[in-house]
Amino acid sequence: MNYENFLAKIKEEIETYYDENTQVLIHKVIKNNNLEMDGLSILPKNHHLSPAVYLNDYYQAYCEGKNFDEIIHEILSVFHNYPCDIPFQIEDFKDFSKIKHHIVYKLINFNANKKLLQNTPFHRILDLALVFYVIFPTDGLGSATILIQKEHLHLWNISHDTLFQIAKENTPKILKPQLKKMSDLIEEFILEEYPDSEQALKELIPDPADDDAIPMYVLTNHLRLNGSATFLYDGILEAFSQKYDMDIFILPSSIHEVILVPANGIITKKTLQHMVKEVNTQEISDQERLSNQVYIFHKETHMITM
Repeated sequence: MNYENFLAKIKEEIETYYDENTQVLIHKVIKNNNLEMDGLSILPKNHHLSPAVYLNDYYQAYCEGKNFDEIIHEILSVFHNYPCDIPFQIEDFKDFSKIKHHIVYKLINFNANKKLLQNTPFHRILDLALVFYVIFPTDGLGSATILIQKEHLHLWNISHDTLFQIAKENTPKILKPQLKKMSDLIEEFILEEYPDSEQALKELIPDPADDDAIPMYVLTNHLRLNGSATFLYDGILEAFSQKYDMDIFILPSSIHEVILVPANGIITKKTLQHMVKEVNTQEISDQERLSNQVYIFHKETHMITM
């Protein structure tokens, strides 16, 4: 079955579970780094919000032998578990007074997102673009988001500068920063996934002496989602560089976090840049990649350069 036939069959099968008062839609979505995805949404009558289940990976799984009925079951489970009591109505989106306190920002790569940025307000920073979105809480799923488009600025009758200032104020409050040693995060992850793995931890966690030689800290937000922009929060880098009394390397690990490394002369920017490229190529999905660059925060000038 080719991809187009797969999409049509998925839509046809999902429709059998609903009556004529529910729409089943498949629509193209441009995701981060200009990745085009096919999202399936289910909209009951008088509902305007629905999660999008992206079908591209399901087709890959189908080609690798996954049962079609199992795929249908997984898709349906997403919608069945989707909360119905979201404290947000689509009409609210037209009222800026109800939206302004939910506007935040995130970072994406500028060159890799030129198609997306044609219709999206953004603020250029280095080789990155700061874009804006509305975030609101949902029971069970953490949060739901809507990317802000240029048409929304016209709808709200606000300027780009106003949007930026509101997001600059909101983002650190809504998406609180989290800074932890990389070794601590590794330990947390392993203990969450494998509670009985203390011996494995002892073997995996680096020797503290090595960690002190080249300390690495992961900076993100408390959701660990689109958290790379936390290095732009006022005072974060200033405080970190003052603690170590030196410049700071900023490694864009992904769109979700950055790694801070004091520039103590033990490791060079060239070495770190090679490491970032290797990780991006081997470990980070295309959709989550932020940049191959390494940035430097200069302690004396408080400037960030590449």
